[in-house]
Amino acid sequence: MSSKNEDEKTNNSISRREFLRFAWGSAAKHAREKLADTVEDLDSSLSVARPRFSSTVYVGTVNDFNDTKQNEVIDDFVAGNHFFLVRTKYGWLVLYDRCTYQSCFLKAVKSADTDGQNSVSFECANDASRYDIYGAPISGPASYPMDLLDINIRGDKVYVMTDAVITRSHIDLENDSIDFS
Repeated sequence: MSSKNEDEKTNNSISRREFLRFAWGSAAKHAREKLADTVEDLDSSLSVARPRFSSTVYVGTVNDFNDTKQNEVIDDFVAGNHFFLVRTKYGWLVLYDRCTYQSCFLKAVKSADTDGQNSVSFECANDASRYDIYGAPISGPASYPMDLLDINIRGDKVYVMTDAVITRSHIDLENDSIDFS
């Protein structure tokens, strides 16, 4: 019996059990790698729909915003915190920087009106949806207004609350806007 084992060792062949162990182990390793790639892809997809950022963002003092003109957009907070501050005739809006069609990022685009005045619109590079200064859809496949974030004023400090997005089905500037100047 020992000579048979010695013959097998010198023959460099593997048993069926060793082959199956190797095959199943390789298949399991490949499946783990594919699952990890899928989870990573899924995580990056979800981060587009739900970015991770601080729930309270300090944007400045009330005095910092006194000189802001009507229909002016402050886009300093888009890169890190995903919102635009907009001053309207009713007060301030905090517009979430996501397209309501496919939840892609929006950018503020400034252009000259027929009056020579500068106007701002928000555009989605992915699906070409455009929104006006108040977040109302004006072209493209988007049919809902841009979502809002809430403003909180503590003393003379202004904070934007980014932990809950306020969805809108229509524009109601008197109720959507907050006056803190």
